[in-house]
Amino acid sequence: MSGIHLRPIKSVMSPGTWRQRALRYHVLELSTSVKASAFMQLFAEGAQQVVYLDPDIYLFSRLDEIETLLVNGAAGCVLPHMLTPLPKDKKYPDDLAILKSGVFNLGFLALRACPETEKFLEWWDAWLHTHCWADPITGVFTDQRWMDYVPCLWPGISVCRHIGYDVAYWNLHERKLFHDSGLWYINKEPLRFFHFSGFDPSNQEKVSKHQDRFRANDIKGLSELLSFYARRLVANGHNTYRNFPLPQPFFSNGLSCDTVVRHAFRIAEERNLVFAFDSDDHDHFFDWLTSIEVGSRWPRYVHALLSLRPDVPAQYPNIEGEHADSIARWIATDGIRQMKLSEGLLQHIGLLPKEDTLPGHIAVNYIGYLRSEMGVGEASRGYIKALRECSVEVNLLDVSHLTVYDNADNSLGLHGNPENRPPANHRINIFHINADALPGVLDYLGKSILVGRYNIGIWAWESEYFPEYWHDRFTYLDEIWVGSNFMANAIAPYASCPVIVMPYVIESHTALPDRTRYGIGEDYTAFLFAFDYLSIGSRKNPHAVITAFRDAFLSENNVCLVLKTLSSHHHPKAHKELLELCGGDPRILLIDSTLSRKDFQILLSSCDAFVSLHRLEGYGLGIAEAMAERKTVIATAYGGNTDYMHPGNSFCIPYERIILQEDHGPYAKGSPWAEPDIAAAAQAMRDTHSNLALRMRLGNAAQRDIKTWSGAEVVGKKMRDRLILINTKLSAGNHNNGTTISTSSTRRHFHVVSVLLRDILRRPNHYLGNARRAHNYYRRMGSKAVYRRILDELRRR
Repeated sequence: MSGIHLRPIKSVMSPGTWRQRALRYHVLELSTSVKASAFMQLFAEGAQQVVYLDPDIYLFSRLDEIETLLVNGAAGCVLPHMLTPLPKDKKYPDDLAILKSGVFNLGFLALRACPETEKFLEWWDAWLHTHCWADPITGVFTDQRWMDYVPCLWPGISVCRHIGYDVAYWNLHERKLFHDSGLWYINKEPLRFFHFSGFDPSNQEKVSKHQDRFRANDIKGLSELLSFYARRLVANGHNTYRNFPLPQPFFSNGLSCDTVVRHAFRIAEERNLVFAFDSDDHDHFFDWLTSIEVGSRWPRYVHALLSLRPDVPAQYPNIEGEHADSIARWIATDGIRQMKLSEGLLQHIGLLPKEDTLPGHIAVNYIGYLRSEMGVGEASRGYIKALRECSVEVNLLDVSHLTVYDNADNSLGLHGNPENRPPANHRINIFHINADALPGVLDYLGKSILVGRYNIGIWAWESEYFPEYWHDRFTYLDEIWVGSNFMANAIAPYASCPVIVMPYVIESHTALPDRTRYGIGEDYTAFLFAFDYLSIGSRKNPHAVITAFRDAFLSENNVCLVLKTLSSHHHPKAHKELLELCGGDPRILLIDSTLSRKDFQILLSSCDAFVSLHRLEGYGLGIAEAMAERKTVIATAYGGNTDYMHPGNSFCIPYERIILQEDHGPYAKGSPWAEPDIAAAAQAMRDTHSNLALRMRLGNAAQRDIKTWSGAEVVGKKMRDRLILINTKLSAGNHNNGTTISTSSTRRHFHVVSVLLRDILRRPNHYLGNARRAHNYYRRMGSKAVYRRILDELRRR
């Protein structure tokens, strides 16, 4: 053990054995079941001493005691969970809980090549092949309980009782931490390794999710140790690697396995059924699983499912007769949600409709700035990806050359020749073009592209009031999609067609950080703000971000603010003012250039927090992308970002609602404006810098919530469902300017009326005496009673 040698393991088991275990075990059971085979393979390759360590173990000093035991002839070494009983105080774990999981902890195992080790591994591997379940009730807990036999059956394997080994939540009652001169000790003995089992770096106070006996501050030095480990995790890519999906076993036809499949395989084994797995023809088990059980109407898969959920046949006992339809409905709805069933398998056995049985082939023409490196372009690429993943055919019509932005994004396979764009050959158009630019794009394409098609517009807008001079754009469209409820509330009161919330598609890209590239210190807390001058700098409010940062950190040198700007050459005066406000502060790093999508993702990954003290925001693409990357977000609690931001996943900065005294670009005088609280933002920056646990907790919640709101699968299904409805109506010849294709019209009328009433009561003079506007409202709401109610309210005021 004088050195550590890493070598690849060529093959620890045959493909057939691996397939069987993948069917028998879930991922935790499967990963522990290979230990004996891995030891055997390493010894077969010539290793003389092999040590296994769990991935959540951190070594603090040499394992001298283990090396001495093996050199002196021990066949191996195991470590007990504890050396003295746990207190019997109704806290968890107690002695009984440890007994159920095993006397020895298999996060560590050392073995030496010798005949006794060979016999032990053959015995252990045979049990791990069939009984490596995480089921303490039946007396088995993965690979671990089998070690209880070691002192009796394999006396050559020693038990090491050195208190510096395997220190963890299960033995902290008997071990005291001590830190001196950079070294850690346990009861004055050197700490060999700490086992951080169940530790969450975003909630360090808890110590481990598997216990309630200790908090970090209960034990001297423990908080410091946990904080050290959390920093090491983050520095080594913890936030990236924890996003990797768990591997899932598949049948050779591509259908995925689930819990029911594993349970069915165990049922088959109990019946002494044998299936071929090593030959090319290894689908025998799949055929057995999906075939009808003798004397039943249901496949064996369904019987296995119901044996896992006895509450369902208890509620619907006549599963072969009158309750069969109820069983099928439960499987296709609550069963999928509660049991995470394989939808592909359910389609195969006929309990879910296949995708190709949905009404009609769904295809759209998608018109937008598809290569442009700006927010609208990025949003369009997200929508297109989600549509394609939901089996919607997308015909791309790129008009990026009509913008002033760089058009270098070729992720959709486009190469920038506008003359080679395909014809609009589908009957549904999606124009991802904002209201202000729509007429110009239609002039370029020719308005004939609208004729005979159902036309959807995707618009973005940032203010509560939608400009009246854009109201004529509604006449081009049959419906409008917007990214947030904030945008819907602004546009719907004026629209003559349905306005539907379709959140932007946000995905985690898990780019590896590269702080050196951007001049960010490795131990710095880095705050990022990115904005485009062409998006109206006063709306994005970079001055507030700079002021808050400098107020928060008067003298600290281990912090920095990264300002990523775009299009400064279009607004040189505003850019000069920005530089003057920075005051030459070396902690403020300015990146004033166009970054590729990949480079921006690396920049975002290299920072710890994203700040947006905006005054107006329609959706908040940068905010959402930062949340998807598990970054701490500090943002004004106003605008479209409030759909997915809340105090549980971000710092929501309060604001004062003011009225504009002059025009700011398209944002007219008299419209509302949010002025964020600079002091609150500065405090949020200080909290972000000083509290790693809080930062990680918010980041984890942010990533979870943005996936729920804006994940590709979620948004893609919503778009597909809407397009199926449109396609069905079109096939029935029911295209009537969109008015007959409205989701939940009652809810929409209620929403429109409530927003409209609020607007009318704020600005009565804007509405009184305008007959055309009143007629449009009446036609859109379709209710005389509602219209009269609005007029009565106006007269009363």
